[in-house]
Amino acid sequence: MTGGRLSKIESVAQSVFEAGIGQSSWTNAVRDMVALHNGAGGALFQMNRKTLQISEWHSVNLNDTEEYIEEMNAINPRMHHSLANDAPHIITDLDCISREEMARHEFYRWLETRCHMQYFIGTRLMDTGDTSTFMSVEFEAGEASPHRQNLEDFRVISTHCANAKRLAMARNAEKPLADLDSFLAQKSSTALFFLDNKCRFFFANPAGESLLSNGQLLALADGFLTLVHKASQEKLAAIYQSVQDDETGLITQLFRPIFVPSSNPKFTMLVRFMRLPHVLRGPGNKWSSICLFVQTTTGNDDEIKSLLVDTFGLTGREAELVMMLRENGTIAEAAATLGIAHNTARVHLQRVFKKTGAGTQADLAVIVERLSTWV
Repeated sequence: MTGGRLSKIESVAQSVFEAGIGQSSWTNAVRDMVALHNGAGGALFQMNRKTLQISEWHSVNLNDTEEYIEEMNAINPRMHHSLANDAPHIITDLDCISREEMARHEFYRWLETRCHMQYFIGTRLMDTGDTSTFMSVEFEAGEASPHRQNLEDFRVISTHCANAKRLAMARNAEKPLADLDSFLAQKSSTALFFLDNKCRFFFANPAGESLLSNGQLLALADGFLTLVHKASQEKLAAIYQSVQDDETGLITQLFRPIFVPSSNPKFTMLVRFMRLPHVLRGPGNKWSSICLFVQTTTGNDDEIKSLLVDTFGLTGREAELVMMLRENGTIAEAAATLGIAHNTARVHLQRVFKKTGAGTQADLAVIVERLSTWV
């Protein structure tokens, strides 16, 4: 993934988290997501799986929305496929229906005639009780089906969007969030660290407490949350200093996320610094106005191999070789571990390069590292 592409993905991720904490609208987040994919439209909405009632609809360039909700969704092959599979998952039209059937199907004729769109990438992001959250990007009629770069980017954004929606649900719970109790009780893979207006650490949710007690990536020093990785800590310290130098006590600028590498190649961390939509009271009557969102994940090798196959069209053996190279480093060692000839491994590697667009094993390692943050 190029630096420019990564920067655009970071910007969209920032947009969905801003929507999640109430600093921006979900429609803006959908618009940014559509632009990232060079799409023609998109939507983010919730649906009750028992009644098929749609709510929380946010869309861009989808005309005749009411007709879609009331009539077209009932015959939508995409929705039928998605409801038959557990969340989370990502699909394209060709997972649901053949090209020949698409040409004859009433839903696709309506989509092309009314909205001038045809193919899509979609996801059933998450389930909350009987309600599911769905997200999609639509592409103009006449264009080819989504390519692998679209799928790769969509996987990244869908992970961020799911976490942002969880935060929004907590924020919009029936019980007003006048304190931190609701946040601190949340079960989430996203670690939340609450700070005062001078960036001093106050509290963390269970995922944050677990990460902090581990001590390998985060620590406390003089009341401030710090990153063990030196270069990353310098970036965090610069953010702290910027906030402390602001005499208004308000955070008006947007800070870039901090990617934190680890000595364990299976473990990565992404840190986001955001002002809360309103000050929250925590234990001891202390007040927090800033939150650090820290996403960590331990990459599951089987799931990463599955992503390599699904995203880039690798064979099972080619995906195994990629994972062996990740662990062992050299193609000779990987070939020996897999029990194949060195030349066979080289042929496999050249095919992997062609399918993934990687030019070197270092490029391939970056792709695998990115995939490991999505599972």
